Amino acid sequence: MMRAETGGVGRVWPIGAAALLAALAILYPFTQALYLPLTDLPNHIARHTIMAAGDGSPLAQYWTSTFVIVPNSAVDLLWQAIGEGSAILFSHRVMAFAALNLFASALVLAYVVHGRITAWTLAAGLAVFSATFLYGFQNYSFSLPFAIYAFALYLALEARPVWQRLAVFVAITPVLFIMHFFAFAILATLAFGREAQKLLERRDLASLGQGALMAVPFLLPLAYLLFSMATGPENPAGNHTEFGSFATRILRFAGPMHSYALDMTGALNSTIFIITMVLYGIFLTSILPFHWGLKVAPAMRLPVLILLAVAALAPTWLAGVALIDIRFPFVFILVMIASTELRLPSPRGAVAVGAIVLALIGFRSHQMATYWGAHDAEMRDLTALLDETVEPSDRILPVFGPGNFSNANSRLWHVQAYATATNGAFIPTLFQGVHAVQLRPEWEAYATPLMHTNPTCALFEAAPKEKFRDREWCQVEAYLADWPEKFTKVLAMDALAPEITEGAPVRLIGRQGRFEIYEVLPARTASPSS
Repeated sequence: MMRAETGGVGRVWPIGAAALLAALAILYPFTQALYLPLTDLPNHIARHTIMAAGDGSPLAQYWTSTFVIVPNSAVDLLWQAIGEGSAILFSHRVMAFAALNLFASALVLAYVVHGRITAWTLAAGLAVFSATFLYGFQNYSFSLPFAIYAFALYLALEARPVWQRLAVFVAITPVLFIMHFFAFAILATLAFGREAQKLLERRDLASLGQGALMAVPFLLPLAYLLFSMATGPENPAGNHTEFGSFATRILRFAGPMHSYALDMTGALNSTIFIITMVLYGIFLTSILPFHWGLKVAPAMRLPVLILLAVAALAPTWLAGVALIDIRFPFVFILVMIASTELRLPSPRGAVAVGAIVLALIGFRSHQMATYWGAHDAEMRDLTALLDETVEPSDRILPVFGPGNFSNANSRLWHVQAYATATNGAFIPTLFQGVHAVQLRPEWEAYATPLMHTNPTCALFEAAPKEKFRDREWCQVEAYLADWPEKFTKVLAMDALAPEITEGAPVRLIGRQGRFEIYEVLPARTASPSS
């Protein structure tokens, strides 16, 4: 790669010191919370707890754990290699590593592309706490940096004979495919963009032949995937695929570094939105005929554009998996930052850019730390309540209080899974179908692959209907049929008014903070809450 001549901090140590400060800022929120407000993370923690439990554990009556390799296995395989300790602490460390590693991968890619790291490159730290990270997509968050490293290696080896590059990537691509399919897909997208750009520039048969050969490492895992889909069992999560509306895509690109479903403070959401719009605004300078602004490295022009196209065209649902489209826009921003250098009228501008970037990273990390600390306090209330009221083998039915289900309070969607991780209880909303843990067939009527906590109106006749898209609504799923006979406890995410549970077969047995636990009574002894 050619080194770009741009304004920047001339010596290595100031950039190194700034990168260290950015890394410390990224890690700071993790020091303020053990229980992270990442939507899916409690379910992953529960799964790891089940994987580590022996055949004689209370959880073994509900779940089986078998060694299986699927293209979503990075952290599961890491957990199996470790094999012991707290699954909660393990996931905390994994997510901290994933955040820091993503930042580091952008710096490495920038160094390979430009031959150096500039103050502008540190802006990659603004893309670390992405929507996918905040949703708690653990395997993807962990795997993505390795896709960026792999592409940096792809660029670094371009001068080598094609057989050497083939040997390297025939080994790398299956590993990345097993770690996570979408991380593999990002590497494949960037590699395709680079080979296509070389073909367009050179327009010769040699480039076409080399590009075709370099496709082989990517086609082999895809062939295996198609074969396993054709011959394997039906996906318990279903095969629903949906591409979503134009408005949905605009929203995804407007907020790739936060989730609209998270109940963050207005100030935090505003900060993230402003940062995103500034990044897009600066990026526009790379395609306008200005002498200043961002300039994309020549080798990265087509890879960046093709990654943008993938981000714009990705489906919202794919084979029963939701939120596919949020996994790519922030990666485009990250790669765009690493692929560009900021040209300024004066070399002193680089110092100002570095200071502004560090200030933004620090400010956002401070806001995150405050938000995470508040969530951690609530989860300590929850785990204390579970310790007082839940026995191993209890079957816990979670429920949101009136008005809170349709508010998409998604950081609480799966926190009931801590009852599995800390108390050995069964909860009905663990993920099904794509991991090493499987629900035993006899308990299928007790669980759902739809993966969300219930509204009160789905359980209690006296509860008001939810307001959803300007209409009264209440979804009662099949597994809730005869729920008083199936479950032993009800976990309420919000304090329930006595009139809601009056006449229902439940009795309040504990309250801590916002959470309540109800014992499910035999029908003949049903009584009002007390």
